[in-house]
Amino acid sequence: MASDPEFPPYLRVSRQLGRGAYGTVHLCEDVRDGTQVAVKHIRHAARHGKSILREVRLLARLKHENLLHLLDFPAVAGPDFEDVFLVLPYLPADLHKVIQSRQTLSNKHVQVIICQILRALSYLHGCGVAHRDLKPANILLSSDCRLKVCDFGLARGDMPTTDDDGGDEDEQAYGVLTEYVVTRWYRAPEVMLLPKHYTSTVDLWSVGCILGEICGRKPLFPGKNHVDMIVRVAHVLGTPSDDELNWLPKTSDAYRFVRRVCPKSQGVPLSTLYPQATSACLDMLRGLLGWDPARRLTADEAQEHEYLINYLPKEKPVPPEPFDWSFDGFKPTTTAVKERLYRECARYHPEMLAREASSHTAKFCMVSPPTKHESEISPSVLPPRPTKAAEPSKPPPSVAEYLRQRASGTTPPVPAWATGGYPQQPRNLSAAYPAGPPSTKAAENRPLSARSSPGCGYGPSKTSEARYDRYERLHEPVLSARKQERTSEARYQREGPSQAAYVAPPRSMIPQPHFVGRSGHAARTSGRSITPQRVLAR
Repeated sequence: MASDPEFPPYLRVSRQLGRGAYGTVHLCEDVRDGTQVAVKHIRHAARHGKSILREVRLLARLKHENLLHLLDFPAVAGPDFEDVFLVLPYLPADLHKVIQSRQTLSNKHVQVIICQILRALSYLHGCGVAHRDLKPANILLSSDCRLKVCDFGLARGDMPTTDDDGGDEDEQAYGVLTEYVVTRWYRAPEVMLLPKHYTSTVDLWSVGCILGEICGRKPLFPGKNHVDMIVRVAHVLGTPSDDELNWLPKTSDAYRFVRRVCPKSQGVPLSTLYPQATSACLDMLRGLLGWDPARRLTADEAQEHEYLINYLPKEKPVPPEPFDWSFDGFKPTTTAVKERLYRECARYHPEMLAREASSHTAKFCMVSPPTKHESEISPSVLPPRPTKAAEPSKPPPSVAEYLRQRASGTTPPVPAWATGGYPQQPRNLSAAYPAGPPSTKAAENRPLSARSSPGCGYGPSKTSEARYDRYERLHEPVLSARKQERTSEARYQREGPSQAAYVAPPRSMIPQPHFVGRSGHAARTSGRSITPQRVLAR
């Protein structure tokens, strides 16, 4: 069971007025001024697709005394909301309840009601909007017979789609026309016979059905399904002629149904159905209930009819601006609908945008404090930028030159080839060994070994160094050759073998398949292809 909704704090709930597919409607009191309002609570608004968004935009932008308008769109908690509330004017009754009641309606009551409905439709159609769901339950009435048309969830742009393969852009811009329009009893014939090919004249057919229901206190065409509806319409209005069905393709199944399946009928006189109605009222009813949509009265023409001529305004109303349907051209995902509903709510509560902007600013301005290492970094400790190109380094001395410098008594720098290609690093000794070279006395008593050779990290003693220099002078050619071999071997280990040019191996080194002789092969194939076949060597 769903929990009770949490209404805005300035609204005090009195009672529930009704329940629908999208939510509930409650009678509330605005504690700020004490007025009564109707609050529509819609659960999971973004999940209902474009219907709620269309209704909100139409209620917020269509301003006419006979159209329901949006008083307030209470602010939501944030962009990721679920439920919404729509605050609307409260009217205590609707036309359906009035028709079903025992309240007597005079001819003047009927004229005032129909006149106000036509004024609302004139404004709607002037904006390029077709209501598409006009019925007595969607016509709200006050105690002094003031009227407002409500429920714009199925409203669409007044733009028919005439091409079977085109119109995708028009459908996106003006709303997709569907067969699911108007409660079945108030549907025009073209909605049932030719779906997606109709105009705002479907609303005038609905007005004719409403007028007949007011006069007879019961629905005029209470059909059980589409077929039953067409049969009932043909029974009352008579079987249509070819001229009245020129809007219906003769090759369609609907046309064949009307001509071959639908029972023939001459129609029932409207004066028989509504004996108490005036002749002007019946004539207007015939003008609204026509088979041909193009021959029906428009909202402006119906207001100028003899039945309503006395209720024409003294000044002709200013034509309204066309309603912008460009918002409708998007894929109705939950996120997309939610974003657009949030923007509509922000039109009534701009503080939402300021709140959202401040939250985003606070989020993106939160910077973590610098670490101790980062705070100690200063540009002054960075090395200076070189002002000129570095001088090219001198090539390392060869083995013979290095030995010649050592023999002359100088101490040249140790070249890279003597250290394996890497600079010498101080040896990381453990605590068991003292830092620095051993004493001379200890070196004299120690036998000559690899640790006494140059470049090992420990300096040789004087005695061993002199002995080593004398040995180098006596055997310099042999030592040079050995040094060269060690240098080449070290370079091979570092760099790998040199990349020589690829030379294909001789054919004699490649294993070749063995084939039998052509003559023997041809004899076995007995006339087949003599292409050599690979066989196992015998």
